Amino acid sequence: MCTKDQTLANNGAGRNEGEEHMARCNGLSQKEGQDIMGDNFLSIEAVEKSFRIRFTPEESEALAEIPYTENTLRACKNTHLLFPGYPLKIPYIVRRSQWRNQKLFDTQLNSWCTQPVFAGGHQRFFQYERVCLRWYLTSRDIVAESTNKTYEKQRTLLWPNEFVPNATEMIYTITLCYLATNVRLFERIYARTVSVCDDRRIMVGFFGPNGLRVGCGMGYMCDRSENIGLASSYHH
Repeated sequence: MCTKDQTLANNGAGRNEGEEHMARCNGLSQKEGQDIMGDNFLSIEAVEKSFRIRFTPEESEALAEIPYTENTLRACKNTHLLFPGYPLKIPYIVRRSQWRNQKLFDTQLNSWCTQPVFAGGHQRFFQYERVCLRWYLTSRDIVAESTNKTYEKQRTLLWPNEFVPNATEMIYTITLCYLATNVRLFERIYARTVSVCDDRRIMVGFFGPNGLRVGCGMGYMCDRSENIGLASSYHH
């Protein structure tokens, strides 16, 4: 989690309006992003290799520049992952990860993906949510001090330039990180997402030997636990 001073830097404190406008418009090259983020940068090539997909020339062109400022990346280089999103839904994330020949997803998630017709409340986020074609800057951990709080209380901990990703985006993030680096994120904690299933917020995490788990809280307005924190990512 970035400090308040770092966040002020992220927002361009000390710049005049013209300088901040130029920083937003120009963006950074992928090499500049990689130089800053180091091991926390995952390239277009890493996504292609991990999910056995290929970005079209038009998609690659759309990702040519990274739309975050240098200050933002430097503030988050040790706490966040910077990576490109590819427009996949959850069943396709699962299928395109099977080449690894490991148990990457728990039994429940696999069963949801193999059902011919998605049932009940799972239908909306399984059928309609997808990863966006864009650069993501997503936290490797839950928001600081976000456990034992309701979802509404957790949201008050976000900075103005942060948002709560959906379940598909978090499954993509965690799976990509493991396929590309062999590192398991959220191994002993759930990260609550913005997605809803049967009036419950979807949680993603506890990525142990039995695979990544996806579940629901008891009720998205009131559920709290020491095992449930909040997922977060940065707006462009």
